[in-house]
Amino acid sequence: MNKLNSKYLVLADQALFSGMSFITTIWIARSIDAASFGIYSAWILAIYLFVSAVGAWIIQPFQIKYNKINDKGAYLTFIFGANLAS
Repeated sequence: MNKLNSKYLVLADQALFSGMSFITTIWIARSIDAASFGIYSAWILAIYLFVSAVGAWIIQPFQIKYNKINDKGAYLTFIFGANLAS
């Protein structure tokens, strides 16, 4: 696959994910009352904050150090487990 097709594939993936998230949020907002939607929004915000913090504090530093690791198999197993745990 050439780079141009790869860029469009990434763009399409992002558009699909963001679009479905937007449509789902609109559907939920229309289906429940304002107080319940506020609680839903607070939970979604907390989840996004947690996932971002895990990525910034744990996952990204491990990705940066990957080239210096000798036993890459064990390291990748650990990173995979850390991603599943978060």
